[in-house]
Amino acid sequence: MHADGEDLSYVQVDALDANDQLCPLATNEVRFTLEGPASIAGVGNGDHHFPAEFDTNHVALFFGKAMLIVRSGERPGQIRIKASSPGLPEADCSLQTRAAR
Repeated sequence: MHADGEDLSYVQVDALDANDQLCPLATNEVRFTLEGPASIAGVGNGDHHFPAEFDTNHVALFFGKAMLIVRSGERPGQIRIKASSPGLPEADCSLQTRAAR
């Protein structure tokens, strides 16, 4: 990602079972936290009846999936993303931003 305050990265979240198979009936609420030079630009889940606001830090899974949209900050650095949901193991990933050209 470019550290220009405008670059976006889309992070897909899938609920998987012990065999890494998608759980399409999962509707768990997933909460996101970010550390580093970035912010949450939006969340979504593909449900056209999606009742939550898009610029929040949580979303319910729909058919076992959700999307987090991350907006870069204006300084380079590592972004750590954590996803948590009651009763499920926490998941994390990281992104890197670099100086805008």
